[in-house]
Amino acid sequence: MVQIEQRLKNTINSTKTTKPFPHVLVVDDVQENVELMEAILLTKGFSVLTARSGPEALELIETKPLDLILLDVMMPGMDGFEVTRRIRANASLPYIPIVLVTALQDNDARVTGLEAGADEFLSKPFSQPELVARSRALVRLKQSYQQLLEIAEENQRLNRLLRTENSRMSQELERTREAQLRLMPQSAPPYRGVSFTAYYNPALEVGGDYYDYFKLDDHRFVVLVGDAVGKGGAAVLGVAITKSLVAAEFSPGLNSGDDQPQAQEGTKFNPANLLSHLNQIMCSTLESSQTEITLWCGMVDLEHRMIHYSNAGHPFPYLCQYRQSENKVIELKQGGLPLGLFLNAEYVNREVSFERGDRLVLYSDGITEGQNHHGSLFSAERLAAVLLEAGGVGPQDLRKKVLATLDSFCEGAPQSDDRTLVVFGFY
Repeated sequence: MVQIEQRLKNTINSTKTTKPFPHVLVVDDVQENVELMEAILLTKGFSVLTARSGPEALELIETKPLDLILLDVMMPGMDGFEVTRRIRANASLPYIPIVLVTALQDNDARVTGLEAGADEFLSKPFSQPELVARSRALVRLKQSYQQLLEIAEENQRLNRLLRTENSRMSQELERTREAQLRLMPQSAPPYRGVSFTAYYNPALEVGGDYYDYFKLDDHRFVVLVGDAVGKGGAAVLGVAITKSLVAAEFSPGLNSGDDQPQAQEGTKFNPANLLSHLNQIMCSTLESSQTEITLWCGMVDLEHRMIHYSNAGHPFPYLCQYRQSENKVIELKQGGLPLGLFLNAEYVNREVSFERGDRLVLYSDGITEGQNHHGSLFSAERLAAVLLEAGGVGPQDLRKKVLATLDSFCEGAPQSDDRTLVVFGFY
């Protein structure tokens, strides 16, 4: 963008340079008149061409670069009016100011000249100062017009360049978005009794939300949902750093794909310790990247039906307990500072039990902070109400219901933040 702006400035500056010898064509069938105007203009720094008739003038105009035409009106054969009409009718010619030099004083003659395309009139007999002043003024007009044309042409060229660059950037962003989506798991953890569905929609082509899971052993897996500060490239960098650091905590193995990491069998896992470790790395070794991200980390223990979790500033998830006797939506409240803010930030573990039929709902603040045209937020309270009303529907239907309610609430208002919604079902 800076290079494009500089090119435009260079074009403007280059067009400000005045030609040292403006080229003037003097057309008159009287030789004395031609010689008089030529002598005056030559002494004032003009380069002068001459013609004795309309056809001769038209031939010169086709082949010579001109800044001004001084054209006699009363000429035999083709008068000045007709010459003017033919010049203006020739679309291949650049704009050249035309001064009609005439002894005619009536208004009709002037109207005829203006309608033909003349720019000015010079009455015979003319004075030397008036001839020079009008010639210089119209040469300046021609140069200004040429400058505008050159700027317009440069603008068109730069617009084409911008369109090409925007197209290239859009393609790059689309490839980045596709790569980002491929990094997100699309299938459920490989455990019996667990179903999974997720929704991710960045506000821009690429976003800063993050979700993932990692297999620990045959009955435990780790779930993470995060939101990097900012949007676009800065947020993508935050997500990439976080995902890399998290993946480094696990050894290669399988969960939703052969290239997904897992911990070794029997490894003890502590969500709060993981958050503390990630925070220390971000605050110390990655200080210059200004990485800041909210992150919720939970370990799901299917054998003991427990969720052990810790939170680094992320919106509180919900555990939906759907029972025959009563439905409950429990907010998993546990605060904590986002990662990357303070080196000595502390994180605390919490736990909650679940039963078959329960749902674990995780989300980013793009869901609860979705706005309508009145500026009202969807809110965590509305989300909880939707989850409670949904009853015991499956994870996919629950996800669809939340998103449909959110869309209805927002009434088509522009999305201002990335939106992520992840639902686990236990059976």
